[in-house]
Amino acid sequence: MPYSKKLRLSTKFLLYTLPLMALFSALYIFFLNITHNKEVYNNQKKEIVNTARTYSRILSNPLWNIEERSISSIMEILINDKIILCAELLNVNSEIQILSYGNCQHNDDAIIVNMPIKYIQKTKIEILGYLRLIRSNSNDVAEIPNYFNLQALLALILLIVIIICTMFGFHFTVNAPLKKITKSVNKFQLTGVREKVVINTEDELGKFVGIYNDNIDKQDKIEKALLASKEKAEQALKELKIFQKNLIQSEKLASLGSLVAGIAHEINTPLGTSITLSSAIKDKSQKFKKKIESDRLKKSHLIQYLEDIIGASKLLTISLSTAAELINNFKQIAADQTSSKRRLFKLKDYIEEIMSTLLPSIKSENYSIIINIDKDIKLDSYPGALGQVITNLFTNSINHAFKTSQSGEILITGDIINNGNDVIITFSDNGCGIEEKNIDKVFDPFFTTNMSSSSTGLGMNLSYNIVTKILVGSIKVQSKINNGAKFTMIIPKIASFVKS
Repeated sequence: MPYSKKLRLSTKFLLYTLPLMALFSALYIFFLNITHNKEVYNNQKKEIVNTARTYSRILSNPLWNIEERSISSIMEILINDKIILCAELLNVNSEIQILSYGNCQHNDDAIIVNMPIKYIQKTKIEILGYLRLIRSNSNDVAEIPNYFNLQALLALILLIVIIICTMFGFHFTVNAPLKKITKSVNKFQLTGVREKVVINTEDELGKFVGIYNDNIDKQDKIEKALLASKEKAEQALKELKIFQKNLIQSEKLASLGSLVAGIAHEINTPLGTSITLSSAIKDKSQKFKKKIESDRLKKSHLIQYLEDIIGASKLLTISLSTAAELINNFKQIAADQTSSKRRLFKLKDYIEEIMSTLLPSIKSENYSIIINIDKDIKLDSYPGALGQVITNLFTNSINHAFKTSQSGEILITGDIINNGNDVIITFSDNGCGIEEKNIDKVFDPFFTTNMSSSSTGLGMNLSYNIVTKILVGSIKVQSKINNGAKFTMIIPKIASFVKS
């Protein structure tokens, strides 16, 4: 029954049990009818036996005296009974028919009785012959349908009573508890509150409800445990985000520290030269003063002093100018990297300024930096963000690409693409390269191949986020083992505004 999937459980139960009940009712009527027919047969046979016994006694005297007229009258009276089909007088051996009245042709189911006709004398009993009576076994025509209809009506009433009792029993034993379970489930779906089902029975359905209630208790415990785990996970995630934010800030400060170290190393030379020249000027001035005080000053001494002072002053001016330029570059780069200010700048000049502050931090002098960028390319963007990316790429090359070498080459190129709307910047080195299995992990947070160093594994992830979110561009990496690595950035010439 494919349609039965949508029917109620009570309807299904009725559909499955009703045919069985109807079958049993039909069988009941059938066996009852058989019993009735058998009882009717026995009654009919008993009745015809009594009739034959009575008439055999009546016929004994006329038959002994051979009173044919009396015999004929008695036989006619007998045959007038509608239930008797045939009446025959047979000889003593029941073989020869003496007299016959009625229709003696009968069906196989006819009731036949042979009753001896006995003549009782004083001292003996003599059998004169036999009276044979034949009666039809068919029930009365009017009696059969009435009896059958009565039995069918009783069976129908019995069937209805059984159905009603069964449905009531089914309702109280199965349907009502199931409705309670359904109500509990619906309440959970609507409100999220689980409600236990209470039934006072220990049968199979009671055990099922017990398991259902136990599952509610277990589910409540599991949900409480999951809620506690969720709260712990959220707290751990919150702490992790704070930790990640601190690490990113540390990464920025580390980059700024590299700038400080580089500028300190670079500025040491012009300042040292300036101190030396200042000391020399001081010494020559003191000697010149002594010559004046001793009246031993000559014109040649004055000319020589002036020439030395003028030469030292020129060198001092050059050294101090160099130091001032380095400090100005550092101030601009530091300001850019610690803020998100947008301004117009020349790409080549800015990258050269960055590299000039980073190169002094390298211990070896065998590294070459090649910057191949048109000097007229200008960006209206965020120089601090771009400088952070260049610094991270440079640091990545020194710490990873050249970790086993004291020499190498870094090439930085830049060009205008997409009808002047975008700029493509490449940063490549000829270092050891990146393994193929790690290519897709380069920009993942906390990924590093140099765990023994102080690397946090956030530099490349920070660079990726800066390029894609602040500069609104894209960055990708290409590399093969022992063939170096190449990072390609595409950013707009005119950047979009971003929140600080």
